[in-house]
Amino acid sequence: MGVLIEACGRFKIAEAAPYLIEIAQNRVGLRGKAVGALVECGASEAAPILIKMINDPSLTLRQNLIQLMVKSNYRDALPLLRPLLFEQASHSRRMGLTVVDTFVDTVSVPVVKEICLSDSNPYNRIYAVQVLVRLIGTQAIPLLVQLSTDTNSGVRKAAAEEMEKLGAATPEVASALSAMIQSDGDVEVVEVATRALSRLNITLQDAALAVPQQRIVSLVPDEIRGKAGQILQDLNQWQIGLSAFTDPDTLNEVNEIDRALTTLQRHLQNLEK
Repeated sequence: MGVLIEACGRFKIAEAAPYLIEIAQNRVGLRGKAVGALVECGASEAAPILIKMINDPSLTLRQNLIQLMVKSNYRDALPLLRPLLFEQASHSRRMGLTVVDTFVDTVSVPVVKEICLSDSNPYNRIYAVQVLVRLIGTQAIPLLVQLSTDTNSGVRKAAAEEMEKLGAATPEVASALSAMIQSDGDVEVVEVATRALSRLNITLQDAALAVPQQRIVSLVPDEIRGKAGQILQDLNQWQIGLSAFTDPDTLNEVNEIDRALTTLQRHLQNLEK
C-alpha cells in the first residue's frame, strides 16, 4: 500500500486524491505518506478537509500537513500555524517562518525580528532576515544595520545582502556597509558589503539624505495609549490561543477573529514607531 501511495505522488495522479484523503484520515501508519502524496499531486482541495489534524503528534504527518497548507495557499490555516514560531524544535520555527512568509503575516513581524536577533539556530536567523525584508521592506533597515555587527558571519552577510536588495541609499546603510568593509574579519562578508556599496553607488559622503519615513496615522484613542503594551500582549495571547480551535465548522469564525486581532495589533504596534 505504501508503495502505491508513493507512486500516486511521484506520478502526480490527481484522480487519486479522494482515496489519499481517506487514507490520511483513517489509516494509521500510512497517513503521513498519504498527505505527502497529496502535496506532490497539488491536491489543494485536501487542505480544508485535513486541517483538523494539524496538531497530530506524528512528526512526519504534521510536517506534510503544513506543506500541504502552504502549497495550497490555504490562508484559513494561518491561526493554527502561527504558533510554530514559538516551538522548541528548530525545524518547526523554520516552518513557521515559511508560513509567515507565504501568507505575508505582518502581525508576526515582532516575533520574526526576535528570531533574527536571538534564535539558537543561525540558519533560522538568516532565513528570518530574508523573511523580514519581504514582509516590511525598508522598515527593516534599522535591524539590518544592527545585525551588520552581529557575532555570526552568516547573519552579517545576510544583512548586507538584504541592504543591497532594498536599494535604499541611506546614511545608515552606507555607514554600516562601509564599516563592514573596513573592519569585518570575514572575507565573504567584506565581498558582499563591497558589492552592495558599489551597486547602491553610495559612499559616506554621497548618502546625505535618508529615505523619508512614511507617516503613520494612529487610530488608537488617547485614553488607552498608556495601556497599549498590556493590551498588545493580551491580544497576542488571544491570537496564539486560536490554534486550539481546529474544528472546520468554526474555522471561518476563527479567521474573522484572527483578522480583527491582526488589525488591532498593527495599530498598537504603530504607537511604538
